Amino acid sequence: MQIVDESTLRLLRESAADFCKAITLATGNEPSTRWWSDIAELGWLAVATAEDQGGSGLGLTGAGVIAHELGKAGYARGYGETVALTHALRRGLANGDIAPSASLEKTLDETLTGKQQISLLYPLGPNAANEGLVPDVGAMHLMVLTLGDDQSLSLHQLSDVTRQQLIKTTSRSRDVLVEFHQQSFGNGSVRISLGKGSGAQRVWNDAMETHRILAAAQLVGVAQTALSMALDYANIRSQFGRLIGAYQAVQHAIVDILACTDAAELLVNHALAAFDARRPDYLSLLHAATAFAREAAWTSLMKTYDVLGGVGFIEVHPINRYTRAMMLTLSSLGSASECEDAAANHVCPGHWLAT
Repeated sequence: MQIVDESTLRLLRESAADFCKAITLATGNEPSTRWWSDIAELGWLAVATAEDQGGSGLGLTGAGVIAHELGKAGYARGYGETVALTHALRRGLANGDIAPSASLEKTLDETLTGKQQISLLYPLGPNAANEGLVPDVGAMHLMVLTLGDDQSLSLHQLSDVTRQQLIKTTSRSRDVLVEFHQQSFGNGSVRISLGKGSGAQRVWNDAMETHRILAAAQLVGVAQTALSMALDYANIRSQFGRLIGAYQAVQHAIVDILACTDAAELLVNHALAAFDARRPDYLSLLHAATAFAREAAWTSLMKTYDVLGGVGFIEVHPINRYTRAMMLTLSSLGSASECEDAAANHVCPGHWLAT
């Protein structure tokens, strides 16, 4: 494993923060799909890829830093899934879990340059295994990774016709989602068979785990932006002749947001480092961090609405954009109870998380 020093991560965080400020200024708080090519040019899609494969070799810790900053900007879709799935497929090839092929190598190479997006299917319901929503960032090609009931792992390229089946989450949202059905592939679509059996299952599990921790990093960024909004409003809004930040009830809400966001950031960073090093307790930390970050993001958003009061329910307020942007990420992780169950099921006996 390559150890990434703190100064490198600090420079990466500063660069990502500056880029996200440019997104906000240029688009009026509504990130558009055209930023995907800029993210690729900065090398962020290859940040977790080894240097001998065309990446920067900063591992998932580096990818987590970028996901965190993109979450702060409300740009959630696409990045975490693409990096996670690319990383898992690379590992699967290295470990011999999936068979190498020219088409797969081309797909992975194109992903690093932003021509390709690799995503997951987010089911519409518990019984909708073969249909759901796929975020579309506007890349040249959009691939979906699927695991069949027979443990067959495949990449499917969505056709242009399928990508025209857009779903708007609200009238003002610019999140582009594609409604996907298994039969949408058709005979003319590109399908890459990656393998079948236990090896394919291991790659799929690795992809899901990597996706979850990067999604958790994004959610921490959202929670911190919510905290910033609550603080800013508490320092300018007056009621009964005093700033509302002077009232104890508002102070309690802001401190609650601060406590849960700080704790979530520490746990997610710890889990990312453990995942990169493949420490024995990495699954314990990963699922605990995911459950905690999910709860922190939701709590922070809801308490920020409490601080904002009526102004928070105006549709054009940024808090609503952040809430809409995170709904797909939250749903992809499952319910709060499902996340907590996963954490409980993976805690190693005697681990400090067990107490």
